[in-house]
Amino acid sequence: MNFDERDGRAQVIASTKTKRPPFLWSQASLADWWACYAEKLEGANEGPEEGEGMCHACCSFLACFLYIGLLGLIQEYLLPGLSEVYEVPLTITSASWGAAAVHVFCTWHFPGAQPKSVVLGNVIGAGAGLLASKVPLLPLKAALAVALTVAGQELTGTVHPAGAANALLLVDEEYISWHAFGLNISGSVLIVVVACLFNNLFNDRFYPQAWWPALQPPDEAPGQRLVPPSAGFLVHAPQEWLKVYLLKLEGGHALGPTQVSNAHTCFSSLISFLFMLCIAVINEALDFDPAALMAAAAAAVSIFSDWRGPSSQPWPCLVGSLLAAACGALTAEVLHWMPITAAGLAVGLTAAAQELAGAVFPAGGAIALVFVVSPQRSPIWSSVLYTGLLSASLLVIFGTLLNNLQETRRFPRRWPWQRGGTAPHSFLPPLARPRQSERNLVRRWMELERGSSQYSHVYVGVLTVALQCFFLIFLFFAEVDMSMETITSMCNSLAWASMLVLAGFGYMQSFLKAYGLGAVGYSMLITSLAVQWSMILESLLDLKPLHFGFSSLVQGYSAAAAVLISFGALIGKVDLLQILALVVLELPCYCWNKVVFLQLTAGNKPVVHDAGGLEVFLFGAFFGLAAARVLGPAEMSWLNRSQRSSELLALLGTACFWACLPCFVAAHAKRVDTKPHAWLNTVLALLGSTVAAFGVDPLLEDGRLEPAATRGAALAGGVAISVVAGEVEPFIALAVGCLSGGMATCGLRFASRELDTCGVLFVHGLPAVLGGLVSVLVPILGGDSGISAGNQAFGLCGTLLLASLCGACCGQLLRSLHSVQLGFSDELRWACSEDLPRGILSL
Repeated sequence: MNFDERDGRAQVIASTKTKRPPFLWSQASLADWWACYAEKLEGANEGPEEGEGMCHACCSFLACFLYIGLLGLIQEYLLPGLSEVYEVPLTITSASWGAAAVHVFCTWHFPGAQPKSVVLGNVIGAGAGLLASKVPLLPLKAALAVALTVAGQELTGTVHPAGAANALLLVDEEYISWHAFGLNISGSVLIVVVACLFNNLFNDRFYPQAWWPALQPPDEAPGQRLVPPSAGFLVHAPQEWLKVYLLKLEGGHALGPTQVSNAHTCFSSLISFLFMLCIAVINEALDFDPAALMAAAAAAVSIFSDWRGPSSQPWPCLVGSLLAAACGALTAEVLHWMPITAAGLAVGLTAAAQELAGAVFPAGGAIALVFVVSPQRSPIWSSVLYTGLLSASLLVIFGTLLNNLQETRRFPRRWPWQRGGTAPHSFLPPLARPRQSERNLVRRWMELERGSSQYSHVYVGVLTVALQCFFLIFLFFAEVDMSMETITSMCNSLAWASMLVLAGFGYMQSFLKAYGLGAVGYSMLITSLAVQWSMILESLLDLKPLHFGFSSLVQGYSAAAAVLISFGALIGKVDLLQILALVVLELPCYCWNKVVFLQLTAGNKPVVHDAGGLEVFLFGAFFGLAAARVLGPAEMSWLNRSQRSSELLALLGTACFWACLPCFVAAHAKRVDTKPHAWLNTVLALLGSTVAAFGVDPLLEDGRLEPAATRGAALAGGVAISVVAGEVEPFIALAVGCLSGGMATCGLRFASRELDTCGVLFVHGLPAVLGGLVSVLVPILGGDSGISAGNQAFGLCGTLLLASLCGACCGQLLRSLHSVQLGFSDELRWACSEDLPRGILSL
């Protein structure tokens, strides 16, 4: 058939650089339609995927064996106790992780194997499973779960076959719980950690190619995958290998898969639904274990969503499925008395055999693992024929007939007998991001204004909505805790905490004259996300059912305060995407420090940390400082300035913080009888620090007050006394306030603001350390006060060390998310900021 390029009927697909047939649904006659459809069925005659060799096969075998074995150990020794606590069955050795292991360890350079696709793809699958569980009949549940998973993964660019298999796990009403959803996330994170540690041990592997790859525009040409630095731990000196290994862990900057249209996504979901419905009906008719559907679900994602991929062609599908079924059946039969070893060997042998045969098929890992974890014991020959031959054959038939009904698809890219050109590659080479001069940065700013940044803004918006949907799934299982006896006092506490976090922190950080909207607006976003995320995490760590009420909301505001303190050290230097990452990464560390670490004390005298003097102020300050140290100074440092109007707003926020802090401290007092005492001591400490700030500041330089130093030091006393507000006498509280106020004034006057934007070291960090030292001295000087000096020193030093280490790790991850932006300015994110001054001279 001839192509008529003048009427636009012949086009070039950017992802393959090959011509495709004319539009299928624009043919003039039925004969032309059949001719066009038949030409598609002939395949694109692309070159086959070659086997990786024995060395690669051995590496993949070891990685899969270790990961599946680790999941087996968790299932055997950890989850039974948690199942008794939560009174729900918990399992992490599902067949889906076999598919994930083969995908991540065998095809580590593919877009679907990168951390973004692994984690987010499984989260989407779990959410789809929860939604589909409300539908009657298992075939409809399975089909709807896979269709929703395909749609969500394609829209977010996170196509990951194991996500669909996890969706079918949560379709079962026996496993529907937020605990099972949490295990899904844990398995995803665990495989990413194992892949980062294991894949990079070898000279020719570089994982991840990108921690969070961006989608390629539809018209972008594909590029080569990233080439790893040359150093292997078996042939190079340890110091040389370790340097390259750490460099690999930072990840590359490769692009992700090509962005697809909504019509493409709808078509993929529809044909996935039809295929899964057919397979589920056949599975029920043959009375096979429903677990076998998990492998079919993972295969459906590969064939219908990632139809261009090398692993989605007929040869990997057929041969890879047969090899997986054979390995799984034989291993389960021989080692049925050692289930953990059998599971690891089944997936490991599958990965090695598929690589040697050049037929890597991620769903094969699920097929192999089904034989080991399935409670039903079917004859080997019937299981192999069904899971390895019948399902794979139906999959190829459905993929060939249905994929080619869509205009832009041509499936398969090659039949097993075809020998053609090379298969398309998945990644583009990284882009260099050198440090820019101020003149170049101003030029880049102007280019950004002329160009379109709508896509990046929409991407962050989608991520924010996804986070909220993630929290919504957990809170769906939460219980309401409404204590009517204390409703009045709790409402007051909640109101004061809201005012302190939203108005206090928000307006305190609005002193930057070009970043006021970001300071206040992002504080609201951080608070809204942190309150929900902390409630979920504290319930998980405390081994209690998830519930929310007045008390949990007040504790959530404390967690938000810790993140906002860290944000104060980073404000103006991080983009919205990095802010979202900060909330997600910091709160698990904060909650672990609060719920677990500060309870590790000897005897019956726990660590005293009223109002979060250690867990909120100390942890938040040093976490943010460590992250800021890793990130380094901002590029647009000349915008880190204030003016009279912005300082006035910041002073208003300081006044709100000052007024709300005593009630905030009293609400968090551990004993009811010490609440009035804590309120009084906090007021006295604030009075002392305020007087010290206004008294010391004029003595330091020219006799005039520095607004930043004065307003920051005025709060230092309340922060310091919050550690022991209910345990000391009033005169000690006043003395601590005066001392911390004078110390903070000196520090804020002369310290550089390049790394610490808001001066959190002297406003929150060192005053909290001073309060911790006072808590150590109180039992020594005051006799039997119910406080252990050793426990207080343990809590102080441990929190300081934990915050610094976690903050440094978080800062390293934030660096990998660095995006082009104008620091310390609202203009790129806020629509009403066009009146900001633009030139360096005017700034």
